[in-house]
Amino acid sequence: MTAVIDRPVALSGYAAPKTWLRLHYGDVPVDALTASQVLEVLTERMVAGIGGYVVTPNVDHLVNVQRDPSLRKIYERATLSLADGVPLVWLSKLLGQPVREKVSGSDLLMPLLRAAEGAGVPVFVLGSRPEVVARACAVACQDLPRLQIVGSASPMIDLEGDQQEVVDALDAARRASARLVVVALG
Repeated sequence: MTAVIDRPVALSGYAAPKTWLRLHYGDVPVDALTASQVLEVLTERMVAGIGGYVVTPNVDHLVNVQRDPSLRKIYERATLSLADGVPLVWLSKLLGQPVREKVSGSDLLMPLLRAAEGAGVPVFVLGSRPEVVARACAVACQDLPRLQIVGSASPMIDLEGDQQEVVDALDAARRASARLVVVALG
C-alpha cells in the first residue's frame, strides 16, 4: 500500500476536511475519513445535487479488483472509497498510514437517510428482490416519516449479459429527480 498526495474536496460551510489522505491497497484506493466526515461530505453533495458514488471495499474486493480491470476503473473513479473491513484498517496502521475507522455502507445508511429526510432530499432505492426493496422502503418510512422515497427498482443484474433493466432503473431515478440513490445489492 502506498499513500498518495492529499486529494482536494470542494466543500464550503462544513467541518469536513478540505483535503484528506487517499491510500492505495494495490489498485484499490481507500479514503482516510471518519464516518462523521463521510456523512458531512455526502450530505453536502446530496443537498447541492452534486453527483458521484461511493464504494466500500473489503478484502474480497481487493482480490476481485486485481482480477478484473473493469472493477479497477470503478474503484479509481469513485467519489469516495471507504474501508468496509477491519482488516483494511489494521493493515493501514501497520503500514504507518492509518485509516481512522471502518466505514461500511450499512453503517452509513440510516445517518444518510436521516440527513436526506432533514434536507428534504428525494431518495431512490435500487435493490435486490422487489419484496425486499418494498419492505426496506416501508421500514425506512416508518422510522423516518418525512423521508421522500420517490421510487425504487429491482433490476436483474447480469454482468455478462443485457444491462437494459439497470439502465431503465437509473433512468427512473433521474426522472424522479432523486438526489440520493441507495444501491443495496449483495
